[in-house]
Amino acid sequence: MSFMPHIMILLGGCCWLAGQAAEPPVWSPGSNQNLTFFSVDLASKPDALPLENKDPQKAGIDFINRLDVQRSLKNQILLNGSGLAIGDVNGDDLPDLYFCGLDTPNALYLNQGQWSFERAPQAGGAECADQSSTGALLADMDGDDDLDLLVTAHRRGVRLFLNNGLGLFEEGTHDWGLESMQAGASMALGDIQGNGWLDLYVVHYRNDTLRDLPEGQFDIRMKDGKYELLSYNGLPADDPRVQGRFHFDRTSGILENGEPDQLYLNRGEGKMTPIRWGEEVFFARPGEPSKIPYDWGLSAMLQDINGDGAPDLYVCNDFQSPDRFWINQKDGTFLAALPPRIKQTSLFSMGLDMTDVDRNGHRDLFVVDMLSRSHHRRLVQVMDGAAFQQFRDTRSDLPQTPRNTLLMQQAKGHFAELARFADVAASEWSWCPIFIDLDLDGYEDLLITTGHERDAQNADVARSLDKMVTSQSLSHSQKLASRKAFPVLDTPNMAFRNLGDGRFEEGGKAWGFDSKAVSHGMALGDLDNDGDMDVVINPLNHPALLYQNQSASPRVRIQLEGMAGNTKGIGAEITVMAPHLPIQKQSVIAGGRYLSSDQPTRTFAVQGAEDRVSVHILWRDGVLQKADDLKANHVYRFTHPGKDAQKTLQQPTLAEAPKGQVTTLFKNVSEKLEHIHEEAPQDPSMAQPLLPRQLDGMGPGIAWFDFNQDGWEDLFIGGGRGGKMGVYRNQQGQGFVRQRAKAFERPLAQDQTTLLAWRPSSQDMQLLMGQSSIETPAPQASAFTSFSMVNGQSLSFPSPAGTSSGPMAMADWDGDGDVDLFVGGRVRPGHYPTPASSQWYQNQDGQWVAVTMPEIEDLSSGMVSAAVFTQLLGDALPELVVACEWGEVIILENRAGAFRRWKGEWHVTKESKSPIEGPRKGWWTSLASLDADGDGHMDLVAGNWGVNHQWAHSRFSPLEIYFPTQARGGILPLIEGYRSATDQESYPTRDWGHLSGSIPWLGQAFTSFTEFSLANMTQILSSSPTAMQSLAVSHFESVLLLNRGDHFLMRPLPTPVQWSPLFGMGISDFNGDGHEDLVGSQNFYGVSERDSRQDAGEGFLLLGKGDGTFEWVDSTLSGIDLPGEGRGLAVADFNKDHRPDFVAIQRLSQTRVWENQGGKPGITLELTGTGGNLQAIGTRVRWIYDDGSKGPMREIHLGEGYWSQSSTRPILGMAKEPRELEIHWPGGISEIIALTQEHLKRRLMVLAHPSRLP
Repeated sequence: MSFMPHIMILLGGCCWLAGQAAEPPVWSPGSNQNLTFFSVDLASKPDALPLENKDPQKAGIDFINRLDVQRSLKNQILLNGSGLAIGDVNGDDLPDLYFCGLDTPNALYLNQGQWSFERAPQAGGAECADQSSTGALLADMDGDDDLDLLVTAHRRGVRLFLNNGLGLFEEGTHDWGLESMQAGASMALGDIQGNGWLDLYVVHYRNDTLRDLPEGQFDIRMKDGKYELLSYNGLPADDPRVQGRFHFDRTSGILENGEPDQLYLNRGEGKMTPIRWGEEVFFARPGEPSKIPYDWGLSAMLQDINGDGAPDLYVCNDFQSPDRFWINQKDGTFLAALPPRIKQTSLFSMGLDMTDVDRNGHRDLFVVDMLSRSHHRRLVQVMDGAAFQQFRDTRSDLPQTPRNTLLMQQAKGHFAELARFADVAASEWSWCPIFIDLDLDGYEDLLITTGHERDAQNADVARSLDKMVTSQSLSHSQKLASRKAFPVLDTPNMAFRNLGDGRFEEGGKAWGFDSKAVSHGMALGDLDNDGDMDVVINPLNHPALLYQNQSASPRVRIQLEGMAGNTKGIGAEITVMAPHLPIQKQSVIAGGRYLSSDQPTRTFAVQGAEDRVSVHILWRDGVLQKADDLKANHVYRFTHPGKDAQKTLQQPTLAEAPKGQVTTLFKNVSEKLEHIHEEAPQDPSMAQPLLPRQLDGMGPGIAWFDFNQDGWEDLFIGGGRGGKMGVYRNQQGQGFVRQRAKAFERPLAQDQTTLLAWRPSSQDMQLLMGQSSIETPAPQASAFTSFSMVNGQSLSFPSPAGTSSGPMAMADWDGDGDVDLFVGGRVRPGHYPTPASSQWYQNQDGQWVAVTMPEIEDLSSGMVSAAVFTQLLGDALPELVVACEWGEVIILENRAGAFRRWKGEWHVTKESKSPIEGPRKGWWTSLASLDADGDGHMDLVAGNWGVNHQWAHSRFSPLEIYFPTQARGGILPLIEGYRSATDQESYPTRDWGHLSGSIPWLGQAFTSFTEFSLANMTQILSSSPTAMQSLAVSHFESVLLLNRGDHFLMRPLPTPVQWSPLFGMGISDFNGDGHEDLVGSQNFYGVSERDSRQDAGEGFLLLGKGDGTFEWVDSTLSGIDLPGEGRGLAVADFNKDHRPDFVAIQRLSQTRVWENQGGKPGITLELTGTGGNLQAIGTRVRWIYDDGSKGPMREIHLGEGYWSQSSTRPILGMAKEPRELEIHWPGGISEIIALTQEHLKRRLMVLAHPSRLP
């Protein structure tokens, strides 16, 4: 139900010229004949920057937020700065400015129009001269339609000043129950309870910190294996000044905590009710009230992030304190958002903002941290590797990472962390981010304030001070004074342009937003009433920064008049639909900025000055207003239609999708299997130092095979070292029972890699189990073990010296009628990234005999991570395709059983984001073969690392790794680097301290972090005592390789696939439309200790269109949910309904089974090959339809995807009813088999190789 809006139109001058600003506006009743607009004279300012930095003195603003150096030395918390608030305090429709000061009294500046401000001579004590003020918020707290003032401060919590309507204030802190002595920081207002009144959330930091105090005295004891504090400086542990302040553990020792935040509920009675933690408002889990969070709070924002109409709460916390993400349950209570809904957060979270970044209809969330974009600063601003180590552990449920995070909301209310993909992971020491559509293209851009009065992360200064403190007897005051040695971190403020596809490009200088003043709070307001939002910043020890928005593009600005209790419409969602632009949505907020608050109004882009727009207002109480045919270049004020207006039916949230209304293609039936992957952690002393990622835990794989020959697909699941292999018998599609075979009950001594199950003869069935030797001494290592499922005998085959195996694949590659074996060399432990030796085994009378392939023996382009046999080049023998880490996807052409490198070409499509057109070297992970375009030729899908990692951007391309040509001491030291796009020189990615700990000669060649940070790779390696070699990669996208006979066309897979490394892959026609589809599993957690994990994948379904393209299917339709660390994946019809299902391993988590419930049933093929190839491996089949057209070719593989084996009983979907089956048996025999009505009825074809027929 919608209502015609009550609209007032802001009238201004007929023309807006450069250098002028609007007079105080006059609101006129909304009728078409009275509409006026603000036009922009483009010719009058052709060279203007989007943001003009106005002179604050000329504007009448003389405020400077000063902080005395001595005070900051004694209490460094004050260096967190102060903010400001923007709002119309005196009712003249011109937004005014209120600045907070630390050593400076706060100041209110009244807007006089024409970019002229006048300092209010008195404000009823609102100047707060008796405190160090931090944050400010202007909002109507008492419902009298004027803006009141909330101010936070050190040791004063929050104070309230009530507006008399003329911009004069009277303090109401005591009467409203807000008095406290806490360390007030940022604030956020919203109608949490849905009662029509604004509730207040106040973030607390700390008033003081151990870092500034004389050495404290702790009395600690161990009790029940845990540290317990008895007293601090003589104060007992239960003293309010001590309670909750400290945390103890073996890793970090003593950690100081922050103060709990405070929620105040407003019941419209002229006072606020403080809510105590544990009073059943905040719940960690359903029915479990949250414990008191002693957090280092900096920012909080209330916005409806899940689309249910109620404001949710996100809190940014510094240091070890985890960010808090609270989902409003629409009853005034909050439930914590837990993994897998979110998977990682920032470590030093400062500020945040929310918007729909990519205009997909879901609100996203961005949090800033302190990582620099500068190579020099990244290598000098170094955090101790042990600092907050347990909180950064990438194997934990919710690790914190020391960089910005961009949480992009996906289906089901889950969030993918995509800051690195978006290129906004680093923005210097950041404080306040704001999304604002600066260029008015319909996508909101990003502004960020940065800087710090002391660069406390400077490792050289910190090291010098540590030496001074330990070598000299300094007093406490002398120690504090020594901090002056830290230089000012005067980094430029940053701006990023939204490219509209989830990515951003840096543009601060081009947009005039690059001041180097140490900047903290920032807020938006339309200071000149021209319809766009201007920007104001409150720096430290520097005049205020005022930016006039000079965009010349059309726009509309919307502001609201709500009912008493929420007169400015806080929490309402505004939707604007303008021709030729995406649907734009923004919420009206109060507070939420770092220490700051915007004017409660929002601006939206319009493409053409003559375009008309539609506006929808969804008020906090559920009332929906609509207005159409509104003109561009106007400001519209919507008035709430009243309490009796009918409320709209809220759309169900993604997190609460109505049950039974949508049938997904797949259904999670993992309870039928009940398997969890287990693996013992690696001994750190066994690992090669300075690896870019951990090498243990790369597996395992999975295999479908009917081991009891009852016609139902059974399951083998690989295990990790210390765990057990899983062997599961299929109970006629109703579930799986674990087989307790003695051979599989012992804990595994090695991680398992690939699993392959096959039939050497009609009397035997064997399981090949690949084994990793990364954690096993070389003399004891085996590459794989062959186990007979008939007689229980097993035989191990050794790894080549110093090699750990990975992928395995089988096919009749020598054309003698039986299947042979390839074992890929994955890595040489201690010698990463040198090539590992692969092995070739011929099947000679049922025995594996190792053979050599002289022409390709070294596979020198990299370490083999995946392999598949497939017929690509037209003859009767299969090619071998291998994917290599730090190498290429290599096609080995089969010439009469001898392999050589294929010399054809790779053509790159325009969709590829790769920075170069040369050899496609990458961190390839997995391979699968399919006929994606239905031309009868087998194409390839190659999994790669994706482009959501810290070095994927083209300015770091190519990525390099340097290592000695000969190892000393048996282990290769590594230096990772990249080639800068700026000067084409190569630079290291790791800092001097980190590298020199494992490479002693670097510690001797350089004397400081700064010196090392200024050296390029040539200068660094000139000091190496041994010759160095290198590898380089530049391609990270997962791709489809379309077979064009003499060349392959490379096409990137859909963008969401690129968000995380791609491991498991399965091919089949899952929806039964006659085209080949792809399912996949992703993610990798075992990154280096200085990196953050790749966890943005949640599994996927790509539906093939039959033309070599795929359609990404949202998880709400596919049903697939694989949030963990995906590895092996394999396809089979486990319940015999003639629809392909699949199973996927999640490392150290639940193995998930996905039953196909929505696809059209196909026809199952049961093929019997020759005596040495009973499973008919290498057979290719496809339909022939009545009109002569043909379906895609399907090939039977033994080993594909990632170290796994799908069923050898293929199911072929049908675009229409087929007439015949075209079948190409291994060895070159082809047949055309007529399809009978019996085949169609039973949905089954049982076929044997012609040699087996009488």
